[in-house]
Amino acid sequence: MTSSSPITTWSKLRTKYDEYVAKAESSRWIFRGQQSTSWHLKPSLERAMEHFHISLSEMRRYESRLLREFKRHFHRYSEYIPEDSEMLEWLTLMQHHGAPTRLLDWTYSFYIALFFAIENACEDQNCAIWAVNQDRCWDMFVKQLPVDLHRESDMGFKDPEAQCKLLEGFHEPVICPLNPFRLNTRLAVQQGTFLIPMDLTRPYQDIFDASIAADPDCRDKIEIVCSKKLITDALSELQKMNITALSLFSGIDGFARSLWHIIPLPHFWIYV
Repeated sequence: MTSSSPITTWSKLRTKYDEYVAKAESSRWIFRGQQSTSWHLKPSLERAMEHFHISLSEMRRYESRLLREFKRHFHRYSEYIPEDSEMLEWLTLMQHHGAPTRLLDWTYSFYIALFFAIENACEDQNCAIWAVNQDRCWDMFVKQLPVDLHRESDMGFKDPEAQCKLLEGFHEPVICPLNPFRLNTRLAVQQGTFLIPMDLTRPYQDIFDASIAADPDCRDKIEIVCSKKLITDALSELQKMNITALSLFSGIDGFARSLWHIIPLPHFWIYV
C-alpha cells in the first residue's frame, strides 16, 4: 500500500501534494505523518496497554477508568468543564493533554502531516505520510451501523449523546472519522481530526488493514527518504508556510520546540 517509489526531494513532495489537490475535487483526504515507515498505526491507549503487558481485551474497561479519573480532576486545571455526557469532547481533552486514549490524530493538511513526519527525523531515515480518503472511510463505517444509528449518521453524529452511544455501544471492527462539535485550539490550528476504532479488543492496525486498507482507492502510504538536503529544504519551505512548532503548539512550549528546527536553516540566521 506504499506509493510506487520513495520520495527523495522537495520537488517530488510538491508533486505528491498536487496529486492530492486534484483528488480533493471529488473527495476529501486526511493525512498522518510518522517518523518511521516501520511504525504501525497505534493510538496511545493501545501503546500503554502493550507497555504494561495488559491484554487489549481489557482496553474498553481501562478507557472507562481513565476517563472517570480525568473527569474527577479536570476542574482543578480548567474553568471550562464539558457536560458529563460529552464523551468525545472529554476524550479529545485527554488526548490534547497527553493522556492515553483510543483516538488517533490525523490532519486535513498534507504539509502539517509532513512536518510531523520529519520534525525529528535523522539523515537516511525513512519517514511516512499515511493518507486516507475520509469520504470513503465514512461510507464504510456507515454500512456497518445498526438501523437505530443510521439517523444519527445522516446528521454526522454531531449530537454528543449520539456520539456517546456510538463510542460506548458500537463494537464492530471498523474505524470512524469523527470530531467533537467544539474544537480545542490545537485541533483547530493543526486542522486536526480523528480516525477512531470502534472495536477495542484488537490492534488498530489490524482493523485499519481489514477495512480501510482493503480498498486501494481509500488509502496510501507515502515513503520519504530523509537526506540532509530534503530535511533542510522541507523545514525551510514549511517555515515559509508558517507550519512550525510555534504555530502548531500554543504557548512557550511550542516556541521553545520551534527553536530546534531553525538550527539547520541558514537563511534564518541572516535576520537574527
